[in-house]
Amino acid sequence: STNKIQVKSKSKASTWLLILICMIIAISGVCSILAINWRMKTHAREMAREKSMILLDQNLAIHTYFSHQLKPVLFKIFEGNVEDKYFEPIWMSSTYAVREIDKYYHSISKRDYYYKESAINARSPENEADAFERVFIEKLNKSSDLKERSEVRIINEIPVFVILRRGEAMEQSCLRCHSTPEAAPADLVAHYGPDRSFQRSAGEVVSAISIRIPLDAAYANINQLVFQLSAFFGITLLIVSGFIIYFGKRWVFDPLSFVRKKAIEVSK
Repeated sequence: STNKIQVKSKSKASTWLLILICMIIAISGVCSILAINWRMKTHAREMAREKSMILLDQNLAIHTYFSHQLKPVLFKIFEGNVEDKYFEPIWMSSTYAVREIDKYYHSISKRDYYYKESAINARSPENEADAFERVFIEKLNKSSDLKERSEVRIINEIPVFVILRRGEAMEQSCLRCHSTPEAAPADLVAHYGPDRSFQRSAGEVVSAISIRIPLDAAYANINQLVFQLSAFFGITLLIVSGFIIYFGKRWVFDPLSFVRKKAIEVSK
């Protein structure tokens, strides 16, 4: 009777050991899948950031071209030939140009991203900062060390990589159009009205570049891959667990039980 109890205890111990081994394999597999999921989503965010930087650098290059080449040449050509009230945003406003180029780009590429040079009390309503962007611009004017903010937000139930960068600071030469309506070109006031984007001061950070890259497509592909990996791992775990239980019992635990039983018989 004592020997039967010992054999049963040994059988239970071997069963629990096999279950423990399978659990360790399962936990290791789940941790590996979670690590893969985390790493791939991190990579998707890094790729979104890289795309954002391409858009940012491209549009900053457009601003630089307007400021350093186009406007100086045209101002020199038109010097003395146009009235002070003259204003034409097509070549006098790089922000207008970037916005219009972005519209053309969207119509051609059909890519779903968001780019805006947002400002508080923006001259064009299309550039008006939303609540999230407004907070960032206000913080820019309180801290000179703040340059950038990025995070993943859920917008309309879609995960979106959002990056905000410090925009242009108001220069003394820009105050002609942004100080008071009376000092601005009459055509500008007629075009935009006397209320928006005035009362600026030199050095004021007036805008923030806001870029949003949707992550739903990338995350959907990652989730699908993780599901496939989970299914593959689950099937593999069942097969491996079956082999471990069968061969472990047959080649390890049964022989050990047999040797133990014989040892007990010899000792008696």
